[in-house]
Amino acid sequence: MGAFGAAAAALPPDRDRVRRALEDGLPCLGICLGMQLLFDESEESEGAGIGLVPGRVRRLPTPVVPQMGWNDVDTSADPLFRNVDGLVAYYANSYVCEPCRPADAIAWSQYQGIRFTAAVRRGRTWGAQFHPEKSSDAGRRLLSNWVALAAGREPQTGGAE
Repeated sequence: MGAFGAAAAALPPDRDRVRRALEDGLPCLGICLGMQLLFDESEESEGAGIGLVPGRVRRLPTPVVPQMGWNDVDTSADPLFRNVDGLVAYYANSYVCEPCRPADAIAWSQYQGIRFTAAVRRGRTWGAQFHPEKSSDAGRRLLSNWVALAAGREPQTGGAE
């Protein structure tokens, strides 16, 4: 069983309850595998995700996997990225998320010529395929922004809080 399958097996049997809590506004930030679990399923292994973000997780279609290291992230105007300029994020992944609805994607990266979704958002739930906690000042700013958003505040301007 892959990481997705093991993590999906650890989810509560009633995934609908988790999904409803997120749909009702419970703040959440899924990082790496946490983002993947927001989706319906993964080709990595058996198991159902939460299904908050309709779509599938697929193996990164590149000659070299896993993707390990730093990568530019093209961000949208989502408040998660407020004052996060020039985001270069740390990745450690072999799988990428493919949302059914393009509007769910809020950031993108490229690896070996393949463009993929780097972050998603549905309501007050965000997912990042990269690791903001390992991504220097820009990653700390992103996490600070998420804390503010989770608390119902707008992210502050300036440096990391």
